[in-house]
Amino acid sequence: MNLKVFSTLRKDFMKSVKDLYEKLLDAPEKYRILLYSGQLGLIVPFRGTENMVSNMLWSGKAAYLRAKKTIWRAGGEDILGYSKKSRNLRILLIRNSGHFAPFDQAQVVFKMITTFTAGKAFV
Repeated sequence: MNLKVFSTLRKDFMKSVKDLYEKLLDAPEKYRILLYSGQLGLIVPFRGTENMVSNMLWSGKAAYLRAKKTIWRAGGEDILGYSKKSRNLRILLIRNSGHFAPFDQAQVVFKMITTFTAGKAFV
């Protein structure tokens, strides 16, 4: 790791960004936000992502808490993960991956990004 980059970013380590997500979710621009975690990740576990989102203060919180998780499949067969959506927020669990989901499940992460950016459904 580059020591200059490391020392510049050090003050941001272990700092919550929950307040930034809250602002973005309620921004008039209606930004679409995707949060994902690997099923086996220990550094940013999916349960931690769910807890953070459940405790955020934003206008879509009640709808998020009522929303059901859905199974995300590849062509109706293999289960790629699990998704939950409310308004402009989607959270995803990527199966069979850890903290480095793009390395562990490169094709799945590529499909996730292309599906999200195209505004398609995770089915």
